[in-house]
Amino acid sequence: ALALEAGLVGARSARIAPRVARVFDQAHALAVECGEPHARGIVSAAQGMAAILQGRFAEGLSFSEDAERMLRSCIGVTWERDTVATQMSWAQIYLGRFAALAARVPDTIREAEERDDRYLATALRTGTLVWIPLVRGDTAAARVALDEAIRRWSERGFLHQHWDDLLARTELDLYTGDAAAALSLIRDGWPSLKRAFVLEIQICREEALFARGRAALRRAMQVGPASSDGRRLIKAAAADARRMYGEEAGYITALADVLSAGIAAA
Repeated sequence: ALALEAGLVGARSARIAPRVARVFDQAHALAVECGEPHARGIVSAAQGMAAILQGRFAEGLSFSEDAERMLRSCIGVTWERDTVATQMSWAQIYLGRFAALAARVPDTIREAEERDDRYLATALRTGTLVWIPLVRGDTAAARVALDEAIRRWSERGFLHQHWDDLLARTELDLYTGDAAAALSLIRDGWPSLKRAFVLEIQICREEALFARGRAALRRAMQVGPASSDGRRLIKAAAADARRMYGEEAGYITALADVLSAGIAAA
């Protein structure tokens, strides 16, 4: 319980990493005292999740790999192993390890489909993982994967999987140059992100702001940056960049620099 609480609290901001680390120290001591692989695996998994959500991707991947090894010997831990597999993939996306993902993810999706594991199959087709087919330039495969994933998911409410689908479709529209569609998609989805508390998670906030800012900038370039609509869109992109800088997290600052460079060049 301590480990899961620390992982969830750590998702809000990298600023509280020291406080989260102290809770993990307590959880780890209890897991070692317990001696159960499941307890130690849960602590490592939560440490990996917290590190990834705070932008420490290499560290998060290492913790997640440790968790995956520990959980192999456990029974009845499908959710735990699925979550670890998903967060490992997130970390590899941010680390740029697309070759490793391309070698592993298709087989993992196939195995998930064979056991009707919609949670894992959906997670590995959506969100930032849309970049697996996109790095090959295969937009058709990306769209088919997204359609298949969301078709089998619940339509009730707005779950994290719906956010992953929204982000992936926004990135796909940006990749294909349809900035108007991308901007409309992310703007229309913003109220749902707020209601579902998705924007309380720092990495999701960053992804949403970065996607919206890039969509606004790309659309401004298409309509003409000197036009009234273009100036308004550039102003909106600049506002998103400022909010990203306000997160005070190294990787988010780097992405804000990318957005700001585009604004300066417009």
